[in-house]
Amino acid sequence: MVIILAGIAGTFLMTMFVRMFAAATGYQLAVPRVLGTLFTFTTTPSGKVSHQPVALIWGNILHYAIGIFFSLIYALCLTKHWLPAGIGGGIGFGALIGIVAVLCWLLMLKLHPLTPRIRTGIFLSSVYLGHILFGLVLALVYSVYPGYFQLY
Repeated sequence: MVIILAGIAGTFLMTMFVRMFAAATGYQLAVPRVLGTLFTFTTTPSGKVSHQPVALIWGNILHYAIGIFFSLIYALCLTKHWLPAGIGGGIGFGALIGIVAVLCWLLMLKLHPLTPRIRTGIFLSSVYLGHILFGLVLALVYSVYPGYFQLY
């Protein structure tokens, strides 16, 4: 249950961070909306991200499922002692999966036949920084439950 809670909390706060980043820059950076647009192939004829409910629903489902998956990976890394517990380990984990996320986004945006026009550099920067926050949130949530992940 803690894995799910941490994944949801981390994904939520990462998403809010990216929204604040978008508000500060004035660019479309909403990860669930871009992800949903790609998944449902609903890029608008003018090249913008979709505002259809189906795209937003799928984008959120996928985004939170991925967040829970990476929360599980974080828990596994803690139990195997591949990662130090605490804030430093969480930030390091976030930085590592941020690189993975940026590479996946670059691949998706390059290969998808209906890629929406977004400011890729700003989008990927916000995604990377958001993942560092995600890792920090995982570390904070997991610190409330020390010893919970003795899965061996």
